[in-house]
Amino acid sequence: AGFGAQLPAFLEDFPPAAGIAYLPDVARLEWAVHRAYLAPDLAPAGLAALAGLAPAELDGARFTLQPSVAVLRSAWATAAVWQAHQPGGPPLPARVDAPCIALVLRRGWEVQVGMLEEAEAAALACLAAQGSFGEAVDAMLAALKEGEAAPDIAAMLRRWFDAGLVGGIAV
Repeated sequence: AGFGAQLPAFLEDFPPAAGIAYLPDVARLEWAVHRAYLAPDLAPAGLAALAGLAPAELDGARFTLQPSVAVLRSAWATAAVWQAHQPGGPPLPARVDAPCIALVLRRGWEVQVGMLEEAEAAALACLAAQGSFGEAVDAMLAALKEGEAAPDIAAMLRRWFDAGLVGGIAV
């Protein structure tokens, strides 16, 4: 199942693909989808796991993300391009030269590809690197552009748990 790992690098140096500059990043996304499909199962943590924490414990809590989760950054609209090529998907985006942060997650047997804002992607990257929730919030705030409002942390947590992104919490 590892045959596609080298495809993005191959496409970067493949002259016939030179006119499709976003193709290597779409291949990276497709590889993440493939890996997500084959990732081990981990029962998602429910909101009860979060509700069971004392407020003082939340800052140092470490969230385990689902093994299928991947966050991919691209200078191209890779998630929209990928979604447009799925059965019943939306039309191709008008512009593909828009930066994108894709979120890949498998729910049951279905792999989903969505898009993230920079701040939320920074928080998830911190959690994936075994950072605490407090460190993830700090990373999220540091990723904000000047004058940009901070995301609603409670709504973000609700999205994560509703999507089944979190597999466990350790304090």
